Amino acid sequence: MGLAISRKLALMMGGDIIVKSVPGQGSTFSFTFTALPAAKPVAPPVRLEAKAEPAMSKPTTLERTGRILLVDDNAINRQVIKMFLAQEGYVIEEARNGVECLEALARHRFDVVLLDIHMPVMDGREAIKRIRSSVSEWSDVPVIALTADAMQGDREKYLALGMTDYISKPIDQRALISKISNLSSGV
Repeated sequence: MGLAISRKLALMMGGDIIVKSVPGQGSTFSFTFTALPAAKPVAPPVRLEAKAEPAMSKPTTLERTGRILLVDDNAINRQVIKMFLAQEGYVIEEARNGVECLEALARHRFDVVLLDIHMPVMDGREAIKRIRSSVSEWSDVPVIALTADAMQGDREKYLALGMTDYISKPIDQRALISKISNLSSGV
């Protein structure tokens, strides 16, 4: 199971896991992944914004220019998801828990919220309850649950709480982009 999860993570980062095995001597596992060049400065920890594109290069729909609030207490998860989304031209703001999520929603308009379920301070369950019960204009913002909960019935449980959609961890880049695109096209 651990090797399957590790391979999925490596594939999500543009690489793979390689095994070399010699009977009676053992096996060697190695992995590859795509990383940003070390010479480039690291993006600010709070916000990563995409640059404006020429008028005719890409459509100006949510798929390419939407504002996304990414809420996850794990910095590595946020970094990986930001990498996935920044490649598509999204404008991303980060929050580390439900309290920061609500504060960000009060400050800015977002097209989609990616909300982790298990966080300290205020978890995703409480955050979605407060979002949906709010009298603010952002109470109906589309929210995609991000969670390691992948048992039968978990998706339905989170949709019943008020989530718009659900994706299990580890996050698959294509699935995430597809879910966000579906929200923008009304599917």
